[in-house]
Amino acid sequence: MKTITTLLLCLYTIVAFGQKESEVLIYDFKKRSDFKEAKVTGNATLKKNVGGLNVKTPANEEVTIKLSHNFDFHDWIYISFVMKNESKHRQKFETLIEGKLTHAHGAKPHPIKGIGWMEPNEVRTFDCLLMPDHSTRERNYPDLSRDFKDMPGFPQGVSFTNSFDLKHTKSITFVIPKTPEGANITFGSVYLKRDAIPLAYTKDQHDFFPFIDVYGQYKYSEWDGKIKKDNQFAKDIEKENIDLEAHKGSEEWGKYGSYTESKSLKATGHFRTEKVNETWWIIDPEGKVFWSSGVNGAGHLEATTKIEGRNQYFEYVPDHDDPEFGEFWNEDGTYNFGQANLKRKYGKFDADTYSKRSIQRMKSWGLNTMGANSKEEWDHIEEAFRLPYTISVSTFNGAEMLTNFPDVFHPNWDNYVMDEFEKKAAKAKSDAYFMGWFVDENLTMYTPVEFADLVIMNGASSFAKAEYLKMLEAKGETLHSFNKKTHSHFKKWKEVMSSTKEIDLSAFKAENAEFYDRALELYFSTIRNTIDKVSPNKMYLGCRFNDDEHTNKHTVEVAAKYVDIISFNHYDDDVDSEDFMKIINDIDKPYLISEFNFGTLDKGKLYTGVCTASDQRNRGEKYEHYVNSALHAKKCVGVHWNLWGDATTVGTIEQTFKANSGFLTETDQPYYELIEYVRKVNYEMYSNRYKRLGDKQLK
Repeated sequence: MKTITTLLLCLYTIVAFGQKESEVLIYDFKKRSDFKEAKVTGNATLKKNVGGLNVKTPANEEVTIKLSHNFDFHDWIYISFVMKNESKHRQKFETLIEGKLTHAHGAKPHPIKGIGWMEPNEVRTFDCLLMPDHSTRERNYPDLSRDFKDMPGFPQGVSFTNSFDLKHTKSITFVIPKTPEGANITFGSVYLKRDAIPLAYTKDQHDFFPFIDVYGQYKYSEWDGKIKKDNQFAKDIEKENIDLEAHKGSEEWGKYGSYTESKSLKATGHFRTEKVNETWWIIDPEGKVFWSSGVNGAGHLEATTKIEGRNQYFEYVPDHDDPEFGEFWNEDGTYNFGQANLKRKYGKFDADTYSKRSIQRMKSWGLNTMGANSKEEWDHIEEAFRLPYTISVSTFNGAEMLTNFPDVFHPNWDNYVMDEFEKKAAKAKSDAYFMGWFVDENLTMYTPVEFADLVIMNGASSFAKAEYLKMLEAKGETLHSFNKKTHSHFKKWKEVMSSTKEIDLSAFKAENAEFYDRALELYFSTIRNTIDKVSPNKMYLGCRFNDDEHTNKHTVEVAAKYVDIISFNHYDDDVDSEDFMKIINDIDKPYLISEFNFGTLDKGKLYTGVCTASDQRNRGEKYEHYVNSALHAKKCVGVHWNLWGDATTVGTIEQTFKANSGFLTETDQPYYELIEYVRKVNYEMYSNRYKRLGDKQLK
């Protein structure tokens, strides 16, 4: 079988990303030899035309075009597809790159996927990001792993995920989904671009440092909007002012961002939920239907990064006592590039002024809710600069727990919860704009045995562990029987209590289920009761379940008994995935997506985040697709993008938070291509939801 070296048709350099870079053409479909390489499934018609490989598909039939060889893609960031939509309708497409895992100890390889859309008669180059598997980090990129060990992605953009070894790529597949009209696409070429290792680093690893400039940006890339001098900020403000003036907001909106054309339902002075004509809605304080399109971290540009131990990364970081920018050092030794840039842009940093600017932006972009971890104090801000907001509370009181779950059996846990709510409820409880409470974050949906296995590994100070063992003893379990069932050799219960080793508790299936239910019931009921006491009539917006792993329906069913809205941090292309539907299909409760986003590498970021995009346009396309899928789901009452602004370029600490996740750069510039799609879907979200779901009686 051929290797990539026999397929290289053209190698040349271009000037991009601030340095010369290579491109490698691997398929040119204008050449008959490459035309014949394509294997097509389905009843498609293939022919060679002046543009390359033309594929016409029948109506309502999916077709795939597959190219199979032994490829080594580990030296590249993108595989790019050049194609033309020959039809008169918008066409969705998907890309699928597959390969092998060679040193992953039984782990299964996962394909690298991309999705995009072409407008009628559009010629498009689509860049599919090549993300190698975590297991190949040190083996395939030893120098980068050594010099950037605290970063989830490397300079230039090598970002790791659960995929396969790019040295053992096996196939490239292009998927044309079924459409009522059928598709007509011409494929011109497929090529690789953007070196995985920065050329400046290859030339001289020592001189590559520092690679982060004074604004927190990557030095070795160029992009439209990159800040090079402080005087650019004034021009950026002027540009955005013109944009905001031209886009005042959705004409569908009323006072709270609700649907002005809906008939009035019961007005309570607070946000609440109601099922109307088989569709769940949030109802605003005046009785109008409301769908929550929001963003997390609204009003905060927090691009905070760790400095200690990696000073060599940074071109400039001020002294702690610097009169201009020393104030942006945090007590934990991190530095906030985001707020430093706000001072450079707007002058002396004023949180209220920036909050007003943020609300102006949100209204212009079609966003009506300040999601989790946003600015929470609004009572002193005039109503013209108000939108519905949420408050986030943590119930983790420091009690020893290995689980991502508080020790609800701690004797002071309920008092701690009450104190945390009371701190924030005083002003918000009577504020009509206050929508409700998010409590904790990324709460994991365990199975009973998973939960018990983690609880038993806690130390002697764990009240949850003590309660678990107490339950077993109350059910007649002796130390002898416990040892026998767990294959252990403890001499005293006290030894079990102090042990932090793994213990196999699978024999206690019924007991594990009972204990997990007790913990869940105590957790959700305590929070429900606390909210009702400190802020009557305000909504409990759930715990922002992490549905990426440990997913199980039972945990959500217990939560549904107590929350007003179930919230999920759901990173996917849409809300229609089969696994997600299994969780919520039989639960008659409204849900809200409390986190989702898409990231890319075309504006100087070094990591995409969980869900990738080709470029800023593709971020917008995928945003529109995701929101539309949620608008068409009868139980979904909103989606919240994560995050307001990009994370810092080199991450916070321990390989975290460095993604292109924001609506804004860390220099406070909107991603205008993304915002165009955000406005497009949000300005018409109510008429769209009505039209799709047929809720005519609400008008």
